[in-house]
Amino acid sequence: KSKNNDIGIKYLKIGEIMSFSFKTNFWGTTEFWCDVYKGPDYKRFRGFTVYQASGLFIRDGSSYNWLGRDDEIYFHKNSLPSYYKFYWK
Repeated sequence: KSKNNDIGIKYLKIGEIMSFSFKTNFWGTTEFWCDVYKGPDYKRFRGFTVYQASGLFIRDGSSYNWLGRDDEIYFHKNSLPSYYKFYWK
């Protein structure tokens, strides 16, 4: 979700990938955030910013990848290795 776009609620199966693309706005203020729930009762939760533009006229063009596992949430950009980013609450 962002200030101007809401891609809606998505339910993913184990191993399923969700993907979407967007363009950073002219002013470089684009930001997307995500609320992630897990488990059969959806009681494990984590909300976080998944993308934040880095400034005026900057067009990153990178691939931002988030992976939710049983233990933690991991992140990697482009083809770099994944690393721990958040614990589940």
